Amino acid sequence: MYDRSQRLYLRVVEWLALFAVALIVLSAALTLLDVVMRSIVGRPLFGTNDIIIILLTVGILACFPYCTATRQHLRVTALGARLPPSGFWLVEILAGVAILVILGAFAWQFVLRAMMLAKTAEASQLLMIPLAPVWWIGSVLMAMAALAQCFLIVHDAIALITGKPVPRTDSGDAVA
Repeated sequence: MYDRSQRLYLRVVEWLALFAVALIVLSAALTLLDVVMRSIVGRPLFGTNDIIIILLTVGILACFPYCTATRQHLRVTALGARLPPSGFWLVEILAGVAILVILGAFAWQFVLRAMMLAKTAEASQLLMIPLAPVWWIGSVLMAMAALAQCFLIVHDAIALITGKPVPRTDSGDAVA
């Protein structure tokens, strides 16, 4: 059951990451179009900055669940790699819990910001796009990253309980 849930979750966050890349590429294309319009026509596209900020915000935050689920964030394994397997997995679990707390705090702060923006009806400067939905989306994406971290903690706990050896790279270095 756990493996099936984890595989389904990985599939969802992979599609989410593809969507994120599409948003980032779209913002780059919109920026290019704005620059071309400024150069050729002498006028920028109205509201481009408002749209780009929203696209990049959602695009970057949408990468977090995938990067977390696939352990693509910066990791320091110098301490854990020098320990026996049980020590390695214990360090991984403790680090995972710390990351979970941080991601949970981000999600919570995004919720608070979204509630404040909804209450004040704050909108973007030129196009008056409401900003609260962007922060609600960010809250969900941070919560998804926290869920991914929960899967990793469970994986590491299973590895600790079952006595799984420390993973190694092709060069023989210990890395999880």
